[in-house]
Amino acid sequence: METTKRTCLKCNRLFDSAGPFNRICRRCQQVNDRLPRFSEEQMQKQRGAKWHNGELMEP
Repeated sequence: METTKRTCLKCNRLFDSAGPFNRICRRCQQVNDRLPRFSEEQMQKQRGAKWHNGELMEP
C-alpha cells in the first residue's frame, strides 16, 4: 500500500496517509474512538435550530 504525507485535520501534524479518505492521524482517531456516540436525534438537539437566510427551518 502506497502512503502519502498528509496533515491531520485535527492536530495539524504530518502523518502517513493511506489515501484521500484518511485525513486524521492514528493518535487523533484513537481519541475520537473513545468519545461517546450520539444518535442523529441527540446531535440535532445539541446543534439547536437551523436557520436559512434568516428564516427558521422546520425540523
